[in-house]
Amino acid sequence: LKLQFLYFIGHQKKKGTMGLSSEEAVRYDRQVRLWGVEAQMRMMKSRVAIVNMGGLGTEIAKNLVLGGVGALTVVDKRNVSEADLGVNFLLEVKDIEKGVAECSVAPLKAMNSLVDLTPARAIPEDISQFTCIVATNMEKKDAVDLSKKCRAANVAFLACNSYGMLTFSFSDLGENFTVSIEDPTDKSVKRKMSFSFTPLSQVVCDGCDWAKSRPLPSFIQIQVLWESGVSLSTPVPEAAALLASASKTLASRHFIAELPSDTIASLARSCVGDFPPVSAVAGGVYAQEVLKVLHLNAKPINNFFVYDGLQESKGYAEKIG
Repeated sequence: LKLQFLYFIGHQKKKGTMGLSSEEAVRYDRQVRLWGVEAQMRMMKSRVAIVNMGGLGTEIAKNLVLGGVGALTVVDKRNVSEADLGVNFLLEVKDIEKGVAECSVAPLKAMNSLVDLTPARAIPEDISQFTCIVATNMEKKDAVDLSKKCRAANVAFLACNSYGMLTFSFSDLGENFTVSIEDPTDKSVKRKMSFSFTPLSQVVCDGCDWAKSRPLPSFIQIQVLWESGVSLSTPVPEAAALLASASKTLASRHFIAELPSDTIASLARSCVGDFPPVSAVAGGVYAQEVLKVLHLNAKPINNFFVYDGLQESKGYAEKIG
Protein backbone atom coordinates (compact mmCIF):
# COMPACT_ATOMS: atom_id res chain seq x y z
CA LEU A 1 0.00 0.00 0.00
CA LYS A 2 2.85 2.37 0.83
CA LEU A 3 4.45 1.75 -2.57
CA GLN A 4 1.11 2.31 -4.28
CA PHE A 5 0.65 5.60 -2.45
CA LEU A 6 4.17 6.76 -3.33
CA TYR A 7 3.55 5.84 -6.97
CA PHE A 8 0.30 7.80 -6.92
CA ILE A 9 1.97 10.90 -5.47
CA GLY A 10 4.78 10.65 -8.03
CA HIS A 11 2.26 10.27 -10.84
CA GLN A 12 0.30 13.30 -9.65
CA LYS A 13 3.49 15.35 -9.36
CA LYS A 14 4.33 14.63 -12.97
CA LYS A 15 0.85 15.80 -13.90
CA GLY A 16 1.30 19.02 -11.96
CA THR A 17 -1.28 18.37 -9.20
CA MET A 18 1.01 19.03 -6.26
CA GLY A 19 -0.89 22.25 -5.60
CA LEU A 20 -3.46 19.95 -4.04
CA SER A 21 -3.17 18.14 -0.74
CA SER A 22 -2.90 14.36 -0.85
CA GLU A 23 -6.57 14.07 0.20
CA GLU A 24 -7.65 16.56 -2.46
CA ALA A 25 -5.55 14.80 -5.12
CA VAL A 26 -7.25 11.49 -4.35
CA ARG A 27 -10.74 12.97 -4.09
CA TYR A 28 -10.53 15.03 -7.26
CA ASP A 29 -8.37 12.78 -9.43
CA ARG A 30 -11.06 12.32 -12.11
CA GLN A 31 -11.81 16.05 -12.25
CA VAL A 32 -8.11 16.93 -12.57
CA ARG A 33 -7.78 14.47 -15.44
CA LEU A 34 -10.74 16.14 -17.13
CA TRP A 35 -10.05 19.86 -16.77
CA GLY A 36 -6.68 20.18 -15.04
CA VAL A 37 -5.35 21.12 -11.62
CA GLU A 38 -5.56 24.90 -12.11
CA ALA A 39 -9.25 24.66 -13.00
CA GLN A 40 -9.89 22.40 -10.00
CA MET A 41 -8.15 24.85 -7.68
CA ARG A 42 -10.31 27.68 -9.05
CA MET A 43 -13.36 25.58 -8.22
CA MET A 44 -12.06 24.91 -4.71
CA LYS A 45 -11.78 28.67 -4.12
CA SER A 46 -15.32 29.34 -5.35
CA ARG A 47 -18.40 30.11 -3.25
CA VAL A 48 -21.84 29.17 -4.59
CA ALA A 49 -25.36 29.68 -3.25
CA ILE A 50 -28.32 27.53 -4.28
CA VAL A 51 -31.77 28.92 -3.57
CA ASN A 52 -34.63 26.43 -2.95
CA MET A 53 -33.99 22.73 -2.50
CA GLY A 54 -36.67 21.15 -4.66
CA GLY A 55 -35.86 18.47 -7.21
CA LEU A 56 -33.67 20.70 -9.36
CA GLY A 57 -31.92 22.39 -6.45
CA THR A 58 -31.10 19.05 -4.83
CA GLU A 59 -29.64 17.56 -8.01
CA ILE A 60 -27.56 20.68 -8.71
CA ALA A 61 -26.29 20.80 -5.13
CA LYS A 62 -25.27 17.13 -5.24
CA ASN A 63 -23.32 17.57 -8.47
CA LEU A 64 -21.54 20.71 -7.26
CA VAL A 65 -20.50 19.05 -4.00
CA LEU A 66 -19.18 16.00 -5.83
CA GLY A 67 -17.45 18.27 -8.34
CA GLY A 68 -15.52 20.00 -5.56
CA VAL A 69 -16.70 23.58 -5.11
CA GLY A 70 -15.05 25.36 -2.22
CA ALA A 71 -18.15 26.46 -0.33
CA LEU A 72 -21.87 25.96 -0.87
CA THR A 73 -24.65 27.89 0.87
CA VAL A 74 -27.98 26.05 0.78
CA VAL A 75 -30.87 28.51 1.00
CA ASP A 76 -34.45 27.43 1.72
CA LYS A 77 -36.92 29.18 4.03
CA ARG A 78 -39.30 26.21 4.32
CA ASN A 79 -39.69 23.40 6.80
CA VAL A 80 -39.72 19.82 5.50
CA SER A 81 -43.13 18.43 4.49
CA GLU A 82 -44.11 14.97 3.34
CA ALA A 83 -44.15 16.22 -0.27
CA ASP A 84 -40.46 17.16 0.01
CA LEU A 85 -39.52 13.53 0.68
CA GLY A 86 -40.55 12.64 -2.87
CA VAL A 87 -38.29 15.20 -4.58
CA ASN A 88 -35.38 15.92 -2.23
CA PHE A 89 -33.53 12.61 -1.76
CA LEU A 90 -31.39 14.18 0.99
CA LEU A 91 -34.35 14.29 3.39
CA GLU A 92 -35.85 11.58 5.60
CA VAL A 93 -39.11 11.11 7.51
CA LYS A 94 -37.42 12.18 10.74
CA ASP A 95 -36.73 15.58 9.14
CA ILE A 96 -40.42 16.55 8.79
CA GLU A 97 -41.13 19.98 10.34
CA LYS A 98 -37.41 20.75 10.52
CA GLY A 99 -35.66 23.21 8.21
CA VAL A 100 -35.10 22.00 4.64
CA ALA A 101 -31.74 23.76 4.36
CA GLU A 102 -30.49 22.54 7.73
CA CYS A 103 -31.49 18.93 7.02
CA SER A 104 -29.96 18.94 3.53
CA VAL A 105 -26.47 19.94 4.66
CA ALA A 106 -25.42 16.80 6.56
CA PRO A 107 -26.10 14.35 3.66
CA LEU A 108 -24.25 16.68 1.29
CA LYS A 109 -21.31 16.86 3.69
CA ALA A 110 -21.20 13.05 3.73
CA MET A 111 -20.72 13.11 -0.05
CA ASN A 112 -17.65 15.36 0.15
CA SER A 113 -16.24 16.50 3.49
CA LEU A 114 -13.88 18.94 1.76
CA VAL A 115 -16.74 21.30 0.83
CA ASP A 116 -17.70 24.03 3.31
CA LEU A 117 -21.51 23.77 3.62
CA THR A 118 -23.77 26.40 5.19
CA PRO A 119 -27.57 26.30 5.59
CA ALA A 120 -29.57 29.53 5.41
CA ARG A 121 -33.21 30.56 5.55
CA ALA A 122 -32.64 33.58 3.30
CA ILE A 123 -30.10 34.79 0.75
CA PRO A 124 -27.30 36.59 2.63
CA GLU A 125 -27.39 40.37 2.23
CA ASP A 126 -23.78 40.49 1.06
CA ILE A 127 -24.02 38.57 -2.20
CA SER A 128 -20.59 39.79 -3.34
CA GLN A 129 -19.08 36.91 -1.31
CA PHE A 130 -20.37 34.46 -3.93
CA THR A 131 -18.88 33.46 -7.25
CA CYS A 132 -22.27 32.29 -8.50
CA ILE A 133 -25.89 32.22 -7.28
CA VAL A 134 -28.29 29.59 -8.62
CA ALA A 135 -31.98 30.42 -8.13
CA THR A 136 -34.27 27.41 -8.61
CA ASN A 137 -38.06 27.51 -8.90
CA MET A 138 -38.18 31.21 -8.12
CA GLU A 139 -41.02 33.47 -9.23
CA LYS A 140 -40.14 35.60 -12.23
CA LYS A 141 -40.22 38.98 -10.46
CA ASP A 142 -37.97 37.73 -7.65
CA ALA A 143 -35.58 36.14 -10.16
CA VAL A 144 -35.33 39.37 -12.17
CA ASP A 145 -34.67 41.39 -8.99
CA LEU A 146 -31.98 38.95 -7.83
CA SER A 147 -30.35 38.86 -11.27
CA LYS A 148 -30.02 42.66 -11.21
CA LYS A 149 -28.30 42.52 -7.82
CA CYS A 150 -25.95 39.81 -9.03
CA ARG A 151 -25.02 41.72 -12.16
CA ALA A 152 -24.30 44.86 -10.11
CA ALA A 153 -22.10 42.82 -7.73
CA ASN A 154 -20.31 40.99 -10.58
CA VAL A 155 -21.72 37.64 -9.43
CA ALA A 156 -22.68 34.99 -11.99
CA PHE A 157 -26.41 34.23 -11.95
CA LEU A 158 -28.41 31.20 -13.08
CA ALA A 159 -32.19 30.79 -12.87
CA CYS A 160 -33.55 27.24 -13.19
CA ASN A 161 -37.24 26.30 -13.02
CA SER A 162 -39.13 23.06 -13.52
CA TYR A 163 -42.72 22.50 -14.62
CA GLY A 164 -43.40 18.79 -14.57
CA MET A 165 -41.81 17.48 -17.75
CA LEU A 166 -40.46 20.89 -18.79
CA THR A 167 -37.48 22.73 -17.33
CA PHE A 168 -35.27 25.64 -18.28
CA SER A 169 -32.12 27.42 -17.18
CA PHE A 170 -31.06 30.99 -17.85
CA SER A 171 -27.48 32.25 -17.45
CA ASP A 172 -26.24 35.80 -16.96
CA LEU A 173 -22.46 35.75 -16.57
CA GLY A 174 -22.01 39.47 -17.19
CA GLU A 175 -20.87 41.66 -20.05
CA ASN A 176 -17.45 40.08 -20.49
CA PHE A 177 -17.13 36.45 -19.40
CA THR A 178 -13.82 34.93 -20.53
CA VAL A 179 -12.81 31.26 -20.66
CA SER A 180 -9.77 29.35 -21.91
CA ILE A 181 -10.53 26.40 -24.17
CA GLU A 182 -8.42 23.91 -26.08
CA ASP A 183 -7.62 24.75 -29.66
CA PRO A 184 -9.38 22.05 -31.73
CA THR A 185 -6.33 21.77 -34.01
CA ASP A 186 -3.78 21.60 -31.18
CA LYS A 187 -4.99 20.45 -27.76
CA SER A 188 -1.78 21.63 -26.11
CA VAL A 189 -2.75 25.22 -26.94
CA LYS A 190 -5.36 27.18 -24.98
CA ARG A 191 -7.18 30.09 -26.55
CA LYS A 192 -9.34 32.66 -24.82
CA MET A 193 -12.97 33.29 -25.74
CA SER A 194 -15.15 36.08 -24.36
CA PHE A 195 -18.94 36.15 -24.16
CA SER A 196 -21.43 38.92 -23.47
CA PHE A 197 -24.67 37.96 -21.69
CA THR A 198 -27.98 39.80 -21.84
CA PRO A 199 -29.62 40.65 -18.48
CA LEU A 200 -32.72 38.62 -17.58
CA SER A 201 -34.87 41.75 -17.45
CA GLN A 202 -34.17 42.36 -21.15
CA VAL A 203 -35.34 38.94 -22.33
CA VAL A 204 -38.40 38.00 -20.23
CA CYS A 205 -40.17 41.26 -19.39
CA ASP A 206 -42.79 43.30 -21.25
CA GLY A 207 -41.32 45.18 -24.18
CA CYS A 208 -38.67 42.55 -24.96
CA ASP A 209 -38.37 41.64 -28.63
CA TRP A 210 -38.48 37.93 -29.42
CA ALA A 211 -39.06 38.44 -33.14
CA LYS A 212 -35.35 38.29 -34.05
CA SER A 213 -34.63 35.26 -31.86
CA ARG A 214 -37.75 33.35 -32.94
CA PRO A 215 -37.81 30.94 -29.97
CA LEU A 216 -39.08 27.37 -30.30
CA PRO A 217 -42.50 26.30 -28.90
CA SER A 218 -41.11 24.66 -25.74
CA PHE A 219 -39.39 27.91 -24.75
CA ILE A 220 -42.60 29.86 -25.29
CA GLN A 221 -44.62 27.39 -23.23
CA ILE A 222 -42.18 27.60 -20.33
CA GLN A 223 -42.15 31.40 -20.41
CA VAL A 224 -45.96 31.45 -20.39
CA LEU A 225 -45.91 29.28 -17.26
CA TRP A 226 -43.31 31.54 -15.59
CA GLU A 227 -45.30 34.63 -16.56
CA SER A 228 -48.50 33.07 -15.18
CA GLY A 229 -46.94 32.39 -11.80
CA VAL A 230 -47.29 28.61 -12.05
CA SER A 231 -45.14 26.91 -9.41
CA LEU A 232 -44.70 23.59 -7.64
CA SER A 233 -47.17 24.67 -4.97
CA THR A 234 -49.92 26.20 -7.13
CA PRO A 235 -53.07 24.33 -8.25
CA VAL A 236 -53.27 22.97 -11.78
CA PRO A 237 -54.02 26.00 -14.00
CA GLU A 238 -57.04 26.15 -16.29
CA ALA A 239 -56.27 25.81 -19.99
CA ALA A 240 -58.33 28.90 -20.85
CA ALA A 241 -56.33 31.03 -18.40
CA LEU A 242 -53.04 29.74 -19.82
CA LEU A 243 -54.19 30.46 -23.38
CA ALA A 244 -55.09 34.03 -22.44
CA SER A 245 -51.73 34.44 -20.70
CA ALA A 246 -49.95 33.04 -23.76
CA SER A 247 -51.61 35.57 -26.06
CA LYS A 248 -50.74 38.43 -23.72
CA THR A 249 -47.15 37.28 -23.26
CA LEU A 250 -46.50 36.91 -26.99
CA ALA A 251 -48.04 40.29 -27.78
CA SER A 252 -45.90 42.02 -25.16
CA ARG A 253 -42.78 40.37 -26.65
CA HIS A 254 -43.63 41.47 -30.21
CA PHE A 255 -43.78 37.88 -31.39
CA ILE A 256 -46.48 36.05 -33.32
CA ALA A 257 -46.69 32.30 -32.81
CA GLU A 258 -49.44 29.72 -32.87
CA LEU A 259 -50.04 27.71 -29.70
CA PRO A 260 -52.83 25.19 -30.47
CA SER A 261 -55.52 24.78 -27.83
CA ASP A 262 -54.74 21.05 -27.45
CA THR A 263 -51.08 21.92 -26.72
CA ILE A 264 -52.18 24.38 -24.04
CA ALA A 265 -54.58 21.81 -22.58
CA SER A 266 -51.79 19.23 -22.38
CA LEU A 267 -49.51 21.82 -20.82
CA ALA A 268 -52.09 22.68 -18.16
CA ARG A 269 -52.43 19.02 -17.17
CA SER A 270 -48.71 18.33 -16.87
CA CYS A 271 -47.01 21.55 -15.75
CA VAL A 272 -47.41 21.27 -11.96
CA GLY A 273 -45.15 19.11 -9.82
CA ASP A 274 -41.54 18.01 -9.56
CA PHE A 275 -40.73 14.94 -11.67
CA PRO A 276 -37.52 13.38 -10.24
CA PRO A 277 -36.23 11.76 -13.48
CA VAL A 278 -36.48 15.09 -15.29
CA SER A 279 -34.84 16.87 -12.36
CA ALA A 280 -31.97 14.36 -12.45
CA VAL A 281 -31.32 14.88 -16.18
CA ALA A 282 -31.75 18.65 -16.21
CA GLY A 283 -30.00 19.12 -12.88
CA GLY A 284 -26.91 17.45 -14.30
CA VAL A 285 -26.89 19.84 -17.26
CA TYR A 286 -27.44 22.92 -15.09
CA ALA A 287 -24.77 21.88 -12.59
CA GLN A 288 -22.36 21.50 -15.51
CA GLU A 289 -23.08 25.11 -16.49
CA VAL A 290 -22.26 26.24 -12.95
CA LEU A 291 -18.99 24.27 -13.04
CA LYS A 292 -18.09 26.04 -16.30
CA VAL A 293 -18.47 29.35 -14.46
CA LEU A 294 -16.07 28.13 -11.80
CA HIS A 295 -13.33 26.30 -13.69
CA LEU A 296 -13.36 28.64 -16.76
CA ASN A 297 -12.30 25.88 -19.14
CA ALA A 298 -15.37 25.42 -21.34
CA LYS A 299 -17.79 27.39 -23.47
CA PRO A 300 -20.97 28.23 -21.51
CA ILE A 301 -24.54 28.16 -22.80
CA ASN A 302 -25.58 31.68 -23.72
CA ASN A 303 -28.27 32.13 -22.47
CA PHE A 304 -31.24 29.67 -22.19
CA PHE A 305 -31.35 25.90 -22.05
CA VAL A 306 -34.72 24.14 -22.34
CA TYR A 307 -35.41 20.49 -21.62
CA ASP A 308 -38.69 19.23 -23.07
CA GLY A 309 -39.64 15.84 -21.66
CA LEU A 310 -43.24 16.29 -22.76
CA GLN A 311 -43.04 16.48 -26.55
CA GLU A 312 -39.47 15.84 -27.68
CA SER A 313 -37.62 14.28 -24.71
CA LYS A 314 -34.52 16.33 -25.48
CA GLY A 315 -32.84 19.60 -24.59
CA TYR A 316 -31.62 22.50 -26.67
CA ALA A 317 -30.00 25.91 -26.22
CA GLU A 318 -31.66 29.18 -27.16
CA LYS A 319 -30.10 32.64 -27.33
CA ILE A 320 -32.76 35.24 -26.65
CA GLY A 321 -32.06 38.95 -26.79
